[in-house]
Amino acid sequence: MQVTGIKGLVCFDCHNPLTTTDRAINFSHEKHAERGAHCTVCHGQYDHQSPPADAQPHEYGIGGTCLDCHDGQKAPGDCMLCHRDRHILMPATHRREGFLREHGPVNDPATDCHLCHAASWCLGCHQVEVPHASGFMGRHGSEFSKNPKICYQCHEPQGCHDCHGVPVPHDRTFIGKHGLYDLSTCGRCHEESYCHRCHTTQDPHEPNWVAVHGRQAGYRPEGCLVCHQRSWCQGCHGLPLPHPKNYQQTHGPIALRSGEVCARCHSQEMCSACHGMAMPHPKNFRQVHGTYALENGIRCLQCHTESECRQCHGTQIPHPADYTISGHKGEASFEKDAMCFKCHTTSFCEKCHVRAKPGA
Repeated sequence: MQVTGIKGLVCFDCHNPLTTTDRAINFSHEKHAERGAHCTVCHGQYDHQSPPADAQPHEYGIGGTCLDCHDGQKAPGDCMLCHRDRHILMPATHRREGFLREHGPVNDPATDCHLCHAASWCLGCHQVEVPHASGFMGRHGSEFSKNPKICYQCHEPQGCHDCHGVPVPHDRTFIGKHGLYDLSTCGRCHEESYCHRCHTTQDPHEPNWVAVHGRQAGYRPEGCLVCHQRSWCQGCHGLPLPHPKNYQQTHGPIALRSGEVCARCHSQEMCSACHGMAMPHPKNFRQVHGTYALENGIRCLQCHTESECRQCHGTQIPHPADYTISGHKGEASFEKDAMCFKCHTTSFCEKCHVRAKPGA
């Protein structure tokens, strides 16, 4: 058979260009020649020389350029097209027990594996590009979420934990305890906007958060309860938080016992604006409270009950509308320890009454 364009080479002095004498190789010179492949496309200077000691398969000799065409695109990449004996073709390392599990750390995919395998071959098993492309670390989380088993073909779960600083993948209980970890590690995978899907405030909280969190808690307390238990708030504040719905009607006794607890969140101005007087009461308020009570006794009843006033004053306070007409219901007296003088002076009573002279 005449092969067009191939003649006059000294090789033909010894070799028939259309046959092969290597029984281990199923190779057709004829098919390659028909496709216009000149002998020198495959054959080079090392065909009759010993390759260097560190030479890898298919780097030197007759097979040095096979993968230039047999890359799975220009020509099929199946080595068994030429190599009849798969056992001889496979390197000894591949036949070692456990090689499939260990081949990643042992070999450099960029050089060792790709001597024989195209990238598409690796993709068939790994299902991701190997070696990983530039920028893969930035998106590996989404790949992991799709199918963690793919990552575990090469990586141990402990490796994820060592890098992320938290258990990865997160288990079902993680959402309830993730706040116990260093939240700065969350930013390695999650954007701040991701946190705001659950948290209504900046997380981690800014440095001065303790001083200003009350306003946010009052506006939307359920946001705090995403992370904090009510008992956690009570442990710091010393009373139920967020306050229950009827707390405004019942907070008086707590404020009387420990007004400093209220002052942790509420200013003096806020209390005074609601009560209409200084709150908590100043130290000498008991001696002057009558003036406030006479002007607007209803304010006193915001915190104090009528029975409480009666217990101290000995009569109904504020006095009923007919108290003066009824002769003070027989309760009034000019005696030194009379209950009237807890609030009134003698001159006040003498505006209406004439005090009997001693012995009269």
